[in-house]
Amino acid sequence: MMLTLSVPSFAPWFARLTRHDRLFSIAWRHGATHIDAEQLRFRRLTPWPNLVELDAFPALVSALNDLALRPIIAEAQVLILSPSETTKTAIRSWLSGVCDNVEFIGDEVDRGLCAKG
Repeated sequence: MMLTLSVPSFAPWFARLTRHDRLFSIAWRHGATHIDAEQLRFRRLTPWPNLVELDAFPALVSALNDLALRPIIAEAQVLILSPSETTKTAIRSWLSGVCDNVEFIGDEVDRGLCAKG
């Protein structure tokens, strides 16, 4: 599964969880949750958590890990345009309770945060 948090400079933030076999995809945008799944268990029976504010992303990761699917996040890849050491430290601290490893990939056009599991 891949969980992506994107914070582009030209649009509002969004988060997306996609299963590797594309059996389902969940998208969160400022308080709205969209579930794209054919199977009823993913569309209606799974208690997907909400993500109302960007600051609650680590809580979303924890809530997803509490679902019976399997642990989702252990690593994070952070995509941000030329991150400073202060930014890197802040993001590592922000994700410290939910990600074992945070890897930075600089000089990307899109600003965002990706977590894979």
